[in-house]
Amino acid sequence: KFRLAVDTFNVVANGTVDTNEIDNMLPALEWNINKSRITKSELVALDILANNNWERPVYFASGGNNSSLSLEDYFQLEGFAYRLVPFKTPDKPILELGRVDDAFMVNHYLNDFEWGGQGDTGIYFDSHIRRTATVMRVRGNFARLAEKLIQEGDTAQAIAILDKAMEIMPKKQMPYDIFTIDIADNYYRAGEHTKGHDLAREFAMQISDELEYFVSLSDRFFPLVDYEMRMNLQYLQNLSEISGRARDTQLSRRISNALGDYYQIYQERQ
Repeated sequence: KFRLAVDTFNVVANGTVDTNEIDNMLPALEWNINKSRITKSELVALDILANNNWERPVYFASGGNNSSLSLEDYFQLEGFAYRLVPFKTPDKPILELGRVDDAFMVNHYLNDFEWGGQGDTGIYFDSHIRRTATVMRVRGNFARLAEKLIQEGDTAQAIAILDKAMEIMPKKQMPYDIFTIDIADNYYRAGEHTKGHDLAREFAMQISDELEYFVSLSDRFFPLVDYEMRMNLQYLQNLSEISGRARDTQLSRRISNALGDYYQIYQERQ
């Protein structure tokens, strides 16, 4: 079990904690690393935490791995990295770690960050760039921010964030992925029914094209795409659910029917 005391003066001075949140912050971080040994790199990270005394901000690129030191409950999403903060946000799934600093992220996503040629459809995105964007959860982080804004009642800002996500990651460069479902869902929830409908429909069409290819494979090769087949079926189910919740009944029914057809084929070929 580990315990890291919080230096109140330093966390306020370096911006880790806003002055209006001082009363809510924890006096110390307490956590367990539940394994029998740790690596030298983990020892180095623990040494940094022990000696930093909160003088400098500490960030993690990701969670759910050894390098995060089981500190995910104290993560705060800022852009595309997680800042260690003296606030606990427990029991979050791997794709929703920590709390969201919406004020920081809105300003950076819309104003400060430079996206280069990311939204230029004339630039080719190879598999490495596409994989990196997925691993960084670019679309996913935009969707998380929009969800937080919707919860706070700021639907206009949420729509601006969703629009920015679609602008910098068009389908031509980045085929739709699991995080696209959340973007479509948040469009619906923010009152942009048409944008939610169009995105859900386009993603369902992309999935159907992929499933058509999978089911066209011979029995020799079909087992090799079993994972991709099951994931795409799950995506269709999710799209049917979010469009149904938004009372986009006709689209939800069409997606549900396609799901049933492809699932039947999948079952017959097992």
